Amino acid sequence: MLPLLFKKINRIRYYFGLIWFALLLLPGMVFRTMVQDGFFYWDCRSYLPLIGLIIIIAELLKSFELSNSYKLTFSVTAVYLIVFIFSSFQMIKIYKNAGLYWSSVKLDYPNSYLPYVGLFNYYDHNGIYRNAENQLQQAIKLRPEESSLRQMLINYYQKNNQNTKAFNVVKESILNDSFKFDFYLEKFISLSVETNQFDEIDSLIKKYSNEGIILEKINGLLSAKAKAFETKGDMISAAKLTQKIISPADL
Repeated sequence: MLPLLFKKINRIRYYFGLIWFALLLLPGMVFRTMVQDGFFYWDCRSYLPLIGLIIIIAELLKSFELSNSYKLTFSVTAVYLIVFIFSSFQMIKIYKNAGLYWSSVKLDYPNSYLPYVGLFNYYDHNGIYRNAENQLQQAIKLRPEESSLRQMLINYYQKNNQNTKAFNVVKESILNDSFKFDFYLEKFISLSVETNQFDEIDSLIKKYSNEGIILEKINGLLSAKAKAFETKGDMISAAKLTQKIISPADL
């Protein structure tokens, strides 16, 4: 409505700037390009719609007593654009790849675990597994109560056939930190079998000896796992698990 209030505003230029601003701002707000490593590209595009905003401001300035100061106005605008363009091209370097981006975010927010997760996804996606493991471990140190981070690390170890490491994380989580989620109970039993540490199940039962609901869940998992071994013909493993099943009288 401003061009209706200020007659000195050139409506064509003003609305051109407004349309430019709206059209180029909208895609960045709606459409997002996200690849597997969780890297967003859209948030580095704000300099494009800003050009339209500069055109709008230039037209608004003409409505005040600056009509005879074109040289000053355009000089200030030109200097601003040069500085802004230079700084934009410097900042845009962090978007070269997801690794640089998340490393920059980590420097800005050292106490946030999210950039560590971003770097984990980046390294994992690119096969740099040692770095991926390290980033996720640091994220857990920053947020030890966050169950999803531990689950990611466990799944990561299993994906890379590191079952012993996966079991150690599960054991630490469920015995020391008392994560009672079904995910940990199932992983504890399955990984104790995978790593041939059947006796560790006794420590799990002892941990929850006074919690009947959890013991019932453990019984169900043991029974299901034992039946799976029977189906495969592995009667020795099935017998070891069956021995761990708690009698109804003890529940």
